[in-house]
This record gives sequence, structure tokens and C-alpha cells, in this order.
Amino acid sequence: MLVSAWSPWRVFFLYIGSVPFGAFFLWRGIEMDTYVKAYAGEGTDVIYETADGKRVRFTGGDRNWRNQNPGNIRSNSIRWLGKIGTAGGFCVFATPELGLRAMRKILSNRAREGKTLAEAIASYAPACENDVAAYVSHVAARAGVVPQVRLRELSEAKFERVIAAMCAHEGARVGEVVRFTDSV
Repeated sequence: MLVSAWSPWRVFFLYIGSVPFGAFFLWRGIEMDTYVKAYAGEGTDVIYETADGKRVRFTGGDRNWRNQNPGNIRSNSIRWLGKIGTAGGFCVFATPELGLRAMRKILSNRAREGKTLAEAIASYAPACENDVAAYVSHVAARAGVVPQVRLRELSEAKFERVIAAMCAHEGARVGEVVRFTDSV
């Protein structure tokens, strides 16, 4: 059984300097539960469980919000810190910050490999699922870089702008979190 919806999420704009680069999600610290397991619910919903058996349902919003996975990282064999499940073929993280950490690691690896922004996005968001040219164009314009720039040549601020632009491209629509009244 479900009780009335509550929304522990708030949206803020990720700022680099004084310029907003994309919507991002944060918990209000006092309402944060520690999730230890997550799985697909009905439709596109994601169910999260705490160690003491409490459950919440993330419903509506974009996939990356429901999965606390700002970069929409596909589920794979990598044991990401904070990965607590899979839903819709994508990793589900205990917090959006841990999802962002995984995304940053992926892009840092692409930087060490000497990839350009366009090459990094092409491997991150393959053409079988994405319009790669549009993705690259959107991220480059939003981050204020050219597609041919090597990621390792970006300043830390520009690298963070690229990450924020990719998160915005992946989706930023917030849904609602509904608490179950029963425990598992």
C-alpha cells in the first residue's frame, strides 16, 4: 500500500562560475534514506529498499532521475561504488552523487585514452541508441567547447561543464517519490 507522495528531491542548476549549465538533483539531507537495493517496478518505476526494509517508489520523471544515474550509464559487469541494482537496462545508484562519480570516472578514462569530445560521446552514447551528432553538437555548444577538443586538454571547469551538459542531454525531468506503508 502507498501513502501520499512526498518529494525529497529538489532541482538546482549546476553552476560553474556563475553560469548555470544544467539541472541536477540533490537530496534534502534530513530526509535521505540509505538505499541498499533497487529494482524495476511497474512500468518505468524503480523501487528502492533500505536496510531496515522500508521501500519507496520513484515514478515519473526521466530514467536518469528514477535510477539516480545522471549520465544514464548502461548496466554492465563493472562493480560501481554505490550501484545497488538495475532497471530498464541501466545502473541504479544509491545516490545521484554516486551515479555522477561513475560518469566522471568513465569520462576521465576517455581523457586518459586521448579521446576527443566527439569520440568520447560516440563511445559513451552509441549510435544504436542515440543521434550522436546531435548529442555532440548539444554538449559542445552548452559546454562552450569544440567537438574536436581532447578531453585531457580541458580545464577542470570545462570538464565539469561537459559533464553537466551531458547530464542535461540525458534528461532532467524530476518525478515523484512515493513511500510504501509496508516493509519488505
